[in-house]
Amino acid sequence: MIKITIVPVLCAIFLSFPVIRCSNPEQPSQKNIAGYDSVYNKKVIVTDTGNIRDMIFHSSDSEYTHGTIDLKDPARLISSFMKCMMVPLTFFDRDTQEELKVLIIGLGAGAIPRYLRKQYPRMHIDAVEIDPVVVSVARKYFHVQEDPRYKIFTDDGRAFLEKTKKRYDIIFLDAYGPGDGGISKVEDLPKQLATIEFFGLVKSRLADNGILVSNYIFVNQRHYSSFHLSQKKNFPLIYRFPVKYSNETCDYNTILVAHKKAVPGFDKNYLLKSISNLKNTVKSDLALGDFMVYFNNDRVDEGTSVVELHDE
Repeated sequence: MIKITIVPVLCAIFLSFPVIRCSNPEQPSQKNIAGYDSVYNKKVIVTDTGNIRDMIFHSSDSEYTHGTIDLKDPARLISSFMKCMMVPLTFFDRDTQEELKVLIIGLGAGAIPRYLRKQYPRMHIDAVEIDPVVVSVARKYFHVQEDPRYKIFTDDGRAFLEKTKKRYDIIFLDAYGPGDGGISKVEDLPKQLATIEFFGLVKSRLADNGILVSNYIFVNQRHYSSFHLSQKKNFPLIYRFPVKYSNETCDYNTILVAHKKAVPGFDKNYLLKSISNLKNTVKSDLALGDFMVYFNNDRVDEGTSVVELHDE
C-alpha cells in the first residue's frame, strides 16, 4: 500500500453540493440569471431551466451543477443521490428524528437543509460553507433562510470541526469545488477532507451512535478506494450506494454511510426493515427502498495500488 502525506491547507477547501447531471435534449432552454466571481469556486452561475434553478461552478476546465431547486416546490429533493443521503434517518426512531443534531459540510444551494426543515421543524441544523459567495447566492436565489434551529457558518469545514465542541447525530459531507487536482480530479475533492486523520476528527464529533454520510463522485477506482479506505480506518461499519444515472457514460455519485458504532445483525434486510422508522411523508418522498438495488457491503481494494492518505 502506498502512503503519502498531505499538509492540510485549510483555506483551500471548497464546500458545496455537487451532482453530475446528464444532458436531456427534451429539457426547456436554459437561461442565465446571475453570475459571480469567487475566490474559491472561480465563477458561481445561477441558471433557470423551466422551473428548475441550478447553482453552477464554472472554470476554464469544467462546469458542474452544485445545487438545484424546484421553484414550484423548493423543499423537494430533486437529485436521486440526495434522497439516498437520507438513509441515516432510518436508524433513529420517529420521535428522535425530530430532535436530531445535524451538521452539513457544504451548503451549496441548501437542498438538504431545506428538505429537513420542512419535514423536521424541531431538528437542529448547522451548515458550514467556506465560500461567502455561495452563501450569498444561496440566500438570494435558493430560498435559504436561517432560523433559531438552522445556522449557517461561513468557515472552512475542517477548521469548524476542530473548533466546535458539539456532537452531531448525523454529519453530511459533500465537499467539492471547480477542480484543481484534488482526489477526484474531475471535481476537486479536497485531499484535506479525505485523510485518515480527517475522518478521525469527524468521528470524534459524532454522538455515540452517530453516522457520517458522504457523497463521492466516482471517476476513478483508485481515487475512490483511497477515500473509502480513509473512512474504513476509522469506522467499524461502512456500506455504499453507487447511484448511477440512465446514461451509463456519465460519472455517478457513490453515497457512503459510515457508523461510529457497529450495528449488530446489520445487512441489507436490516436496512430495509429500518425504513419503517420514517414517518409516512418522508417514507413516501424518499422511496429509499428503490436504492437497495445499489446497496453494496463494505469492500475496498487495499492492494499496493491504493494510496493511503495521511496528514503530515
